[in-house]
Amino acid sequence: MNAITSAAILIAVTLSLLPLVHAQDMPLPKLLQGIPGGEKGRWKMEVLEGTGRGASRAGMSMTVCTDNVMDLAQRRDKDTGAASCRHKLVKDTADEAVLESECRERKRTLTMKRESETSMLLTLESNGPRGPESMKMRSTRRGSCPAQPSQN
Repeated sequence: MNAITSAAILIAVTLSLLPLVHAQDMPLPKLLQGIPGGEKGRWKMEVLEGTGRGASRAGMSMTVCTDNVMDLAQRRDKDTGAASCRHKLVKDTADEAVLESECRERKRTLTMKRESETSMLLTLESNGPRGPESMKMRSTRRGSCPAQPSQN
């Protein structure tokens, strides 16, 4: 798997923590409520730095549509059994949110801090069978997702 694919998967995992919060009847973090358009839409993700396996992703950048990532994440969780993971919103303020996700083999902590009206800094810390990994990213909302072509 090449580095760009690995980064895309990690970003998808990061963003996939958000819909899981909804699945467990947790409120949408206040930090996301204050962003125009909320959590859904087109986001530019920039990997600022990383440790462990995340170190090779530093400097990468991509734009993702969270509507598509959410669908992908939910299917992946169903296929891999990750749907049984426990998720908890540990901190919830207008400027910072901390989400914890604990699965059979891995624990992840995602910290999101408001940087501006449409951007936030994210720190993802993960510990599992492949060892510890951390990554710092910037996520900037770039508007709505493009419309899907009709399937007539």
